[in-house]
Amino acid sequence: MITGGGGVFTPAAFAVGGIPRSSDFVDIYANQVRLSVTVSDISIMFSTIQDRGPGVITPEDRASIRLSPMTAKAFLKNLEMVVAAYEAVLGEIPVPPKASKMIDEYYDGLTNMLAEQMAPPPQDDNATSS
Repeated sequence: MITGGGGVFTPAAFAVGGIPRSSDFVDIYANQVRLSVTVSDISIMFSTIQDRGPGVITPEDRASIRLSPMTAKAFLKNLEMVVAAYEAVLGEIPVPPKASKMIDEYYDGLTNMLAEQMAPPPQDDNATSS
């Protein structure tokens, strides 16, 4: 047991780096991730693929996290380092060709959507200036 900071914590209450976990901390498993983005935030939806019977497989959303673009970029750098270390020890993680194609298509659509969101509003040619 560790005391300090106005509370008492058992070792199980600590995550990596000794950061205390809140009482409503949730640990979930996800085998599918979807992203959505706006100009002001990036959302990550974590899902699990559920087998609903022969030939019927659907995702079931488990949690969503919204990040500021700056936090998302820091998360990306950390994730890249973790994956690189994992692959250095255990070998390359394969990405199925279908998943790679879907990621590429998503990126193209995302780039176009953000460009539209950031575009200045159209000028009204009929407006008169005073």
